[in-house]
Amino acid sequence: MDKNIMQRSQAIFTPSGQAGTTAYTVTVGTGVKDTAGNSIGANYSFSYTTADAGIPTSTITNPANGAALNSASANPFTISGSATDNVAVSSIQVSTNGGTTWNAATCTGCPGTNVTWTFSWTLPADGKLHDKEQGYGFVEQR
Repeated sequence: MDKNIMQRSQAIFTPSGQAGTTAYTVTVGTGVKDTAGNSIGANYSFSYTTADAGIPTSTITNPANGAALNSASANPFTISGSATDNVAVSSIQVSTNGGTTWNAATCTGCPGTNVTWTFSWTLPADGKLHDKEQGYGFVEQR
């Protein structure tokens, strides 16, 4: 943290190397002076919590990698998977058109660090299948 950088009458607080999802309190003491040499009248404290630095991971478990979906497949077809995050997975979205649009999946255990999810997909009549999934982490702010 650079605590001694002064620009005009403003002190710049630049934290670095802090752990994610951790609460910190900063206290500016009465020994701090402005450019005219005036001390602040009383200690000033503020708190903040750092954001979650981890990225959730999600895996499709059904259909299996390389599986063929066709007119003999159940329709609607249930896509399922699991997701993990170091803090909490808050939601899952699934795209069935290569990422152009995203739809909410049903998440069991959200918010949680290890969750499962399902998405009911009505298979397209043209037989073109492009599925993707993405998880969203949970960020707590105070």
